[in-house]
Amino acid sequence: MSSYYGSDVGTHGGAGSQLCSATTYGRGYPTLSIDEMGMKHQEWSDGLRRVIEVDEPDTGNNLTIGTCHAYDALGNVVQTVQGSQTRNYAYDMLSARRLRQFRKQVPPVFITRHRGIVVQW
Repeated sequence: MSSYYGSDVGTHGGAGSQLCSATTYGRGYPTLSIDEMGMKHQEWSDGLRRVIEVDEPDTGNNLTIGTCHAYDALGNVVQTVQGSQTRNYAYDMLSARRLRQFRKQVPPVFITRHRGIVVQW
């Protein structure tokens, strides 16, 4: 597996700019990973090293599927957005998740990779 960081990401086929709004999710530092089969996976992390965006490839191996994550002041994920699907999370005072709300307009498709295998759920 090969990994590229910062400005090196764009020269190796990664996205040069975030798919998620920097105003909403913050500006991120990119990390591009390319596995042995040539499949790309890119993450954007903020200054606190929280993953604010994950970009995954479409069927043409282009990084066009973005998943955006918003956090609260304690570092808990409070919202995840992919396409038209939004997931909101709420926590108690001990940061234990107590509410998960789904709002979807079209059937959800989440794509992830585990050991080079693409899984849709």
